[in-house]
Amino acid sequence: MQQARQRRHSLLSLAPAFYDVFVPWLRRANSQNPCVVRGRCSMHGGGTRCQSAVCSALESPPHAGFKDPAGRALCWPCLGAQYPERAKLKVRKEHLMLAELQRRLPWLGEWAQQLIWDCPVPGGCTLKRPDMLFRLEDRFVQIEVDEEGHEDLSCADEDSRLELIAADVGLPGLVLRLNPDAERVLKRRRLCNGESGFCVGDADAFNGLFDAAEAAVETFLNEPAPEGVRVVGLPASWWEGK
Repeated sequence: MQQARQRRHSLLSLAPAFYDVFVPWLRRANSQNPCVVRGRCSMHGGGTRCQSAVCSALESPPHAGFKDPAGRALCWPCLGAQYPERAKLKVRKEHLMLAELQRRLPWLGEWAQQLIWDCPVPGGCTLKRPDMLFRLEDRFVQIEVDEEGHEDLSCADEDSRLELIAADVGLPGLVLRLNPDAERVLKRRRLCNGESGFCVGDADAFNGLFDAAEAAVETFLNEPAPEGVRVVGLPASWWEGK
């Protein structure tokens, strides 16, 4: 016991010397950030940097999260400027929602006499574009993906747009308005190449939304053609609050 106390006392007596010697050495060693010296940290000048002619002339080129067809590292502005066709290939939430609905209802496209996707109704008077519209013999089914609930649009503007599209089609129809941001149906995810994408967020909310959408379409097509246009918003919790 006595020896243990003496050993602890001797170690404590070395503490001032340790502070006077080691701490100044540590400060000198860190005077240059090791991330800068080794080039490993993108926050301190390291990492993969844009290799375009414009950015290479900069003192600190921006971080590069993309590659051109030749494998050269590029930042997003340079990729969009040099290869605009590649920059436009980003998959949006709208694409994912429409693809899932088509996967669940493959027969809807087979029954349709005309498929209109993000373009004005042919022969119509308005330039308003439906996200996707299936025109059948005596009715139509229109899909609208309301990203962020279309909070930037007033209800009157959105209703007017849907009315103009329906008038150009000239048939009774069903309009499905799907909100991918309600109930965390989709979530943002960063891919391995640095690009942001989307994937299923809450699986129960995702499946519940499309189960309800599938049921609404089947019910609409199995009953006599209605008069006018029926609008169904999903998920129900978002639509009831509008």
